[in-house]
Amino acid sequence: VALELMTGTFYLLMLAVGLAAAALAAFPGVLVARELPDRISNILFAALLVVAAIQLATKAWRARKS
Repeated sequence: VALELMTGTFYLLMLAVGLAAAALAAFPGVLVARELPDRISNILFAALLVVAAIQLATKAWRARKS
């Protein structure tokens, strides 16, 4: 870590740590998703899309209001 701080490549270490943490966090979700029936998986995915659309619409509405 000290060498990376001196050479200015500390961000690469943080990027690698972040990617490893994301992979570890996603792994249990992948296992659960494989066990779900297709219908439930499709419903959850549709709900995710609806939530994302609501968030984007709210953001655009607030930006236009300001």
